[in-house]
Formats: sequence, C-alpha cells, structure tokens
Amino acid sequence: MLETYFLNGDILPTIPVPHDCVIENITIENQCIIFSFEQNISYHGSIKNIKPDAESLVIKFHLTDECFSLYKWHDPIKLFADEGFYKCIDSSELFKLASMKYKLEYLYHYVAYQSLIIEMCASTTFRLELTADYMEFYWN
Repeated sequence: MLETYFLNGDILPTIPVPHDCVIENITIENQCIIFSFEQNISYHGSIKNIKPDAESLVIKFHLTDECFSLYKWHDPIKLFADEGFYKCIDSSELFKLASMKYKLEYLYHYVAYQSLIIEMCASTTFRLELTADYMEFYWN
C-alpha cells in the first residue's frame, strides 16, 4: 500500500512516525533517500495502531535539493561544557549508519514546508536535515 505526503502544499500533512522501528538500509536513488525498515514491523506500538498487518515499510524522501546535512550528537565534556551538541559530519556517512554495530532506530521527524528534520538513534543520536517536496510510505 502506497501513501504519499506532499510537503509543498498550503496545508502540511500529519505523517505517521515509525518510532523505535529499526532502519535496515539507507540508499539514494533517482533523487530519493530511501529508508528500508525491518521485517515484522507491526510489533512496535507506533505501527500496531495504524497498520496492524504491516510486515515492513519503505520510506522514500523525494529531494528538491541534492544537498542534505547530517549531524551527530556529542555528549558534553564535563570540564568544558554543560551541554552536549550536534556536530555536522560528512553526509555520505548517512548510508553507513544502518550497518553500524548498534541498530539504527527511527525516533521522530519534524515537518515544515519542503523541509524535514529526522532524528535517528544508534550508539548516539543522528539528525538528518533535508529538503523534499514529498515522501512516500510503501507498506508491505
């Protein structure tokens, strides 16, 4: 089942969040960043209520700008700072995150006009900022 959410209209959509679901693969193809999620995804509470029969999910973000930013959270260094911070890292690292030692989980997203901020977590938190005109959810 395909669901399309347009981010360039007068009214922004309410988009489901696959909170805590494991991202198994991240690729880029035809101006789209593609997140492929784990099998048996409906055991997560965030999916069980909206798609109880879903086996898996693929999300495609159609980019309006090929450039995107990836940030990695750094905990505070007690001697020098009271707060942690995000540090920009090479955007090509995005495609390696799903194959890290720790499982990469989708936490949440913020939606604005042709813009998304996506928070993910593995050994630390990662933030992806991109510009997109629509996103597609492919439920299997």
